[in-house]
Amino acid sequence: MTLKPFYPLTLIALLASCGGPSLPIGDEDAGLGYRPLQLVEGETKLYVEDYVLSEVESVDWPKGLKVSYQKDSAIYRITGRMEAPLGTVTFHAADGEYSLLLKQSMAQPVTFRYGPASDSLRVTLFGSFNNWNRSATPMRYVGDSTGGSYQATLNLPAGNYAYKYFVNGEERLQPGDDSTLVPNGFGSFNHSLTVALPGQPCQPLRALNVGDGGTGEDYSFVVLDTLPEDQEVLAFWNTYALPASAVERQADGTVWVYLPKDSDWSERNHLHLYSHNGAQISNDVLIPFDEDHLIAHTGQLTRSDWENATLYFMMVDRFANGDSSNDAPLNRPDVLPLADYMGGDVAGVTQAVESGYFEDFGFNTVWLSPIGRNPQGAYGLWDKGGVMTRFSGYHGYWPTSAKKLDRRMASPEQLHQLLDVAHGRNLNVLLDYVANHVHLDHPVYQQHRDWATSLYLPDSSLNTERWDDHRLTTWFDTHLPTLDLRRPEVVEPMTDSALVWMTDFGIDGFRHDATKHVDLLYWRTLTKKLKKQNQSGQRLYQIGETYGSADLIASYLGNGMLDAQFDFNFYDAAVQYCADLGTDAARMASVLQNSLNVYGYHHLMGNISGNQDKPRFISLADRSVSPDEDSKLAGYTRNIQAGDTVGYQRLALLHALNHAVPGIPVVYYGDEYGMAGGNDPDNRRFMKWSNYTPAEQALRLRTQEIVTARKNSMALSYGYTEVFSPSADVLVIHRQYLSEHVWILLNRGASPYVHPLTRDVTRLAGDAQIGISSATVAPYSFVYLQH
Repeated sequence: MTLKPFYPLTLIALLASCGGPSLPIGDEDAGLGYRPLQLVEGETKLYVEDYVLSEVESVDWPKGLKVSYQKDSAIYRITGRMEAPLGTVTFHAADGEYSLLLKQSMAQPVTFRYGPASDSLRVTLFGSFNNWNRSATPMRYVGDSTGGSYQATLNLPAGNYAYKYFVNGEERLQPGDDSTLVPNGFGSFNHSLTVALPGQPCQPLRALNVGDGGTGEDYSFVVLDTLPEDQEVLAFWNTYALPASAVERQADGTVWVYLPKDSDWSERNHLHLYSHNGAQISNDVLIPFDEDHLIAHTGQLTRSDWENATLYFMMVDRFANGDSSNDAPLNRPDVLPLADYMGGDVAGVTQAVESGYFEDFGFNTVWLSPIGRNPQGAYGLWDKGGVMTRFSGYHGYWPTSAKKLDRRMASPEQLHQLLDVAHGRNLNVLLDYVANHVHLDHPVYQQHRDWATSLYLPDSSLNTERWDDHRLTTWFDTHLPTLDLRRPEVVEPMTDSALVWMTDFGIDGFRHDATKHVDLLYWRTLTKKLKKQNQSGQRLYQIGETYGSADLIASYLGNGMLDAQFDFNFYDAAVQYCADLGTDAARMASVLQNSLNVYGYHHLMGNISGNQDKPRFISLADRSVSPDEDSKLAGYTRNIQAGDTVGYQRLALLHALNHAVPGIPVVYYGDEYGMAGGNDPDNRRFMKWSNYTPAEQALRLRTQEIVTARKNSMALSYGYTEVFSPSADVLVIHRQYLSEHVWILLNRGASPYVHPLTRDVTRLAGDAQIGISSATVAPYSFVYLQH
């Protein structure tokens, strides 16, 4: 029910006379709003060209900050502390103003202790806060009456952390500290830590409705729920800060935010709202508008509205064979069939688009694995557990060209056809792109070997798979030289090559491989070029792949870099919660809340059901594969098939969770029906297109129901998020967009869950026994309820 607030006559007169604030909006197309810049302890760098490409004449900074400008690289160096947790910096350019929200560092000092112990040990601290780098944080011995301990103090933002100690070359836990132990998904435990903020939490920021105060003007203001007097609201219209006069507290405690004049509205607009109480920061609110109206239902959205995206990822060689004339398996005795080409191609993907496969499920974005040219031979080696094989480049991640298609995947005409057909059906196409490394046969390496990092470290050890301690230089394997993308002379031509896929073919964005192994210089250079070269009018989307701490993942996000990354910390917790592998609902809720706090309540992070580097979820869920075993070896040595129906139910729970929370839900091909398998390459079996079992068909229908519910709900796409854990097995998520509410009830336990109801509801997806005053969710089940 839409709320009808009382509008004072004086305000009606004000609205009728002014129609909202007029903004000095610049001519530059700066998008729908900037991701807030998180200030850090010490010095923060602000790269002006991440936000404004035109010449900046002056800048207004929040009080308390000390700022210096480095002209040669257009960087502002920021120190000091703002007077409030949130502040606005405004750039005055020749063509108008551009505003950016700043978030004050809220880090708290935390001291870790290992011991009591003797002073003869070598002890380091490692965990999610330092990307599990065992050498990053040495601990200092401090003697005391108990015999002494090893200590280290870190400044940590509020959030949840996991950690261990590395003692004389072995992973250790603090003896006697069992109360903080949590399963790590690998058959052992980590310590857990929650860092809380001081002060009183903010009241949630909720938008209730949009009104015109009886003036006849369209959508003059947004009404926010009641807030305490000390809680301030900051409002942004796209990239421009609304003046303080646009935010007005009413006598009943509600807050009204007046919208700009119609002349300041573009084809698509975002109203961003933020709040703080002087000590802590609330959730943020996002409301989309078109050039005339509020976006009230998803039918008004386009494929450029990535907040509403539903994404499907396939490995092209394993999806569908639409052109057998380009089949070229190696057929070598030293390459097992699972490690060879199987014939899938872009033509097969086009046929799936034409058949309506993706639209029938509700997906609006297709993500292709890399389709650039790869080597002809076999490389790498698996020799373990009595199994030996080399590998072809069927997966696409060993590029021998940065801009030429692999003939086994597609011709230029076939890729153009896919994009034309997909765009004609309002589908996006993302391309998986490899920037970090090339194959030995790549002309770039053949002609510029000095562009690669060294295969050997100063101590003469191999610099391969050194993911954390040498993350910007490590090679993935000896046949895959890593490019030194810290050097401008390497970055310039390599980013030019990446542009070809947009300028020549018209892809809608990139999934970037191995993001954390690539210097920020590359991402800033590429993104700047994409902005300048994008003539499609579409909002491009870039998502990266980084395993590590939330802070490391977030360091690659921003207006001048990537739009998102995959939230692997959320994924790991979701797998353990939905499959009942050690994470309970309270822990799951905590991880979800941490993602909202770090990435924002309206982030575009990818929430995956699986990927090409993980064992298939259903095989973990039905216990066909153990998280304690070598899941790659299991895939080679066992014929892993889906087991009992509980595995399918748990996979439906994972899909339901991913589509219920902020971010972009991603279904890995085959997970819509429950493809089984161990880890790479067994998790890359060929797609099944018919003869589904009853359990597989039931999961397909359930997946379709979930994806469609997400696609058709503004609350699930743009809504405010609350999360609760009423028991160890039950997770409850509430999403709200204006008057639309959706409650998601997830029950991974063996007993029914009864949820109280206070009003009539409509089932959107899942199952429940819905009565007058309660809804009962069966074991291993879920339901989406709307009111």
